[in-house]
Amino acid sequence: MAKIIQYFSKPGQVDFDTPVQDGTATAKVNGITATISSQTNTRVTLATPTSHNDKVEITYNPVEMVGVTRTERQVPVTGNTVSPSNLAGLLILEPAGTLATLTVNFPSGPVDNQAFTIFTTQTLTALSFGNGTVVGAPTTLAANGSAHFRYSTATSKWYKV
Repeated sequence: MAKIIQYFSKPGQVDFDTPVQDGTATAKVNGITATISSQTNTRVTLATPTSHNDKVEITYNPVEMVGVTRTERQVPVTGNTVSPSNLAGLLILEPAGTLATLTVNFPSGPVDNQAFTIFTTQTLTALSFGNGTVVGAPTTLAANGSAHFRYSTATSKWYKV
């Protein structure tokens, strides 16, 4: 569930800190949608400086929602690369039969301790991973098998757990 944080700005202020969030925040200044020039997982930067005591509302998805709010399903074929959204906590793969090769990309913009699980209904003979470094990556998964991962910002790696 999205949350809102409110500020009363200083003259010329453009940077607003947020609790750790997924990087998809939106902003309003005095009730009017504001353009965000950049954002990180803990800060939003507006494109236009605010005036003294403008009411700034930042709507964001807290980090505890990243990687746990969405189950995604894909039906890959041999040779595919599947790319889940950054909110995916569970990726269900339902190919028609055994796949000789498959690449699974990790979610973009992961946050510390983000969880990600892959489940497959069919055998994945040669499994590889992209969009991140993984420690202990499986190279195959049996039918009805799964692999669980956690991300560490300290090392910028996904770990099989």
